[in-house]
Amino acid sequence: EALSLAMGYKYESSSTKEMICFKSKDNRLVHAILGTFGIGLERLFYAACDSCRDPKGFNFPEVIRPYNQAIIVMNPKEESQIKMGEDIYFKVRESNGAYIEDRETITFKEKLDYADFLGVREKLIIGPKEVKEGKHSIKIRIGKDKSEY
Repeated sequence: EALSLAMGYKYESSSTKEMICFKSKDNRLVHAILGTFGIGLERLFYAACDSCRDPKGFNFPEVIRPYNQAIIVMNPKEESQIKMGEDIYFKVRESNGAYIEDRETITFKEKLDYADFLGVREKLIIGPKEVKEGKHSIKIRIGKDKSEY
């Protein structure tokens, strides 16, 4: 017998039927049916993923977002860019939940797409222009459909 769309367990031992009773609307004594629903952390995570999707990836609320900021280094082989990225990362990592994207094996677009997939709200971009000016660029994920910038 299905209890709901979620997985449920129904307890029907003779000892529980004898112990717990209640009066029905027509004043009859009815035995209680005990049950439980398995809604653990894993199911909660899947439910959050399902309800927080958009065309670019996940857009979690801040309370469950894995990272608020991604420090994206355009060219990690360029020492000045990686230094600037690491300096920013070490300043914001504890307070903001940030990660540094310094992989050399993927393109800049793939780095941006990966941050979108994770649901990162702010992307701090570091490239040659940013190093020259001494200030990073910021892309903030906003919009009605939660995928615009």
